[in-house]
Amino acid sequence: MRKKKITQLNQKFIAHLKKTTSYTVDVKKESNKEAVVSVNVKGLDLNDKAVQAKTDELVKNVESKITADSTDDEMKKLVNQTSFEMLEYIYLNSPAKKKETKVTLRLKRDEDNHEKWEIKNETEFFEKLYAAFGL
Repeated sequence: MRKKKITQLNQKFIAHLKKTTSYTVDVKKESNKEAVVSVNVKGLDLNDKAVQAKTDELVKNVESKITADSTDDEMKKLVNQTSFEMLEYIYLNSPAKKKETKVTLRLKRDEDNHEKWEIKNETEFFEKLYAAFGL
């Protein structure tokens, strides 16, 4: 049942991400050897005040349910349930950011196969791209 809930959340999240976020791509520089591309992303605003207010409410709610008599198992169950509810709320209710985040992609032509391009800053690019979308 737990995996099913996570799978369902993931599917809903992907749908919300596609519906809410947007991006544009601009080629800034292109030659036979290299290219620079700007990806402008309006990702999820995970710090939206209304979303934060709801997550604060969920935390207060779980805190009110924990008493001195609560067992470790009861507390763990409450915390896990609330954590899931918070993630679900954040990822399904966050609006798009008002301001775009610019992520730069730098490419270089593969020396052995000139039909292929390699990403110069692959790790950095994908970290920034995921962050721009709110992931």
